[in-house]
Amino acid sequence: MADELDVEVIIPAEEAADILDRIAAGMRRGLVRVRASHRQVVLQPGERVDLRIDGTPDGLQVNLAWGSV
Repeated sequence: MADELDVEVIIPAEEAADILDRIAAGMRRGLVRVRASHRQVVLQPGERVDLRIDGTPDGLQVNLAWGSV
């Protein structure tokens, strides 16, 4: 298991939505598991999170953070 995971891929929008759904479901359970290739990171979000969303006509960037919130 990795301590950090940095992934950048070009995938169909529906597949990206599935990944976001799995992240949201994990947040509800209190355990988020993200996998890429043969690596994965397991995260335990806090009760409160810092959510930042930046949007432009070209894309959307979503950042979730916890620990210092």
